[in-house]
Amino acid sequence: MAYSRSLYLQLSALLLTGFASANLAYKSRPDLAVPVLNITIPATNETDPGLIFYTPESTYADNTGHGPAQSGPYIYTDKGELVWSGFGFVGPRSENFQVHTYRGKQVLSIFEGSHNSPMGHGHGHTAIFDDSYQLLKEIKGGGHRLADQHEFLFFDDHSALHTVYEPEIRDLTAYGATSENQSWILDNKIQKVDTDTNRVLWEWSSLDHVDPAGTNLTLQSGNAGLGVNSSQVWHYFYMNAFDVDAKTNKYLLSARSMCTIFKMDGDTGEIIWRLGGKDSDFELGDGVDFCWQHDTRMHEKYLHHESKGSKEIISFFDNSAHENLAGGPILQSRPYSAGKVVELDTKKKTAKLIAEFRAPGGSLR
Repeated sequence: MAYSRSLYLQLSALLLTGFASANLAYKSRPDLAVPVLNITIPATNETDPGLIFYTPESTYADNTGHGPAQSGPYIYTDKGELVWSGFGFVGPRSENFQVHTYRGKQVLSIFEGSHNSPMGHGHGHTAIFDDSYQLLKEIKGGGHRLADQHEFLFFDDHSALHTVYEPEIRDLTAYGATSENQSWILDNKIQKVDTDTNRVLWEWSSLDHVDPAGTNLTLQSGNAGLGVNSSQVWHYFYMNAFDVDAKTNKYLLSARSMCTIFKMDGDTGEIIWRLGGKDSDFELGDGVDFCWQHDTRMHEKYLHHESKGSKEIISFFDNSAHENLAGGPILQSRPYSAGKVVELDTKKKTAKLIAEFRAPGGSLR
């Protein structure tokens, strides 16, 4: 399947202009109330053509009192025209909407489940849809665990990878716990599961390989949970993204609470190197420094730079900001957010910024 103009819904759209509205209405589909994309900077020839995958949060998302009339996954053109509405296909909380190639065909993956606010992790599973937008299968956490929404990737035609967050009770006195009640810590896991049976084939645990002492959000700060119960569990690591090279079985992990990107050996589970944070293995060049990042990815090449020999090309989104869960101003490392492409030299232990894409207006995201 190619998600192109040939798949556009043949709908007659009528934009409601008589009063303020955030929804598109369709004469041929009066049951739909589609969120309007407010495109203030139109796409140009400088941007690659493509479709926009969008999952607006459900009404009253995170107790904010606002949200779309119909939450769910949506596909738009870069001009804001509707291609597909997934309202009713999945539950009201859907995230991480992606396209994959699975068993030789293009498929869609959509996380559906619930959200632990304000801790930021999810509880659910990933729904897979075929090229006719029909449900193909549901891929769930193995070992009676619920999957998280942050990452989902097919490893091959028979297995998939996803994040799982599991609260555990540990002795946290070495990390500043002042009472026995402060004993809950969140273990961040990657599971590889069989896509036909959901059986766990492999699992990696952050607590087995990364010391919580390296976090930027200490237990005492209250900015990542107070550790007093499973809902207020201490989120010391916060793995919000990972990527994998299936040929070498090496992983790239983003640990937001640590402001660190890790390279991990999937055969042993051991950490190969750390970029950023308190214990970086690299000397950071101008502009490389980051914090509260998302979306880490490995690349074979970028422009004339290649991942070859001791050189590795990675990208990530440097948020540079984090909500202050303890109250007060946001935690901020720089006044703007940016996408970054970085060249690492694993022999010289240097990190060089080769591209930066700042948020429009230089704002924080």
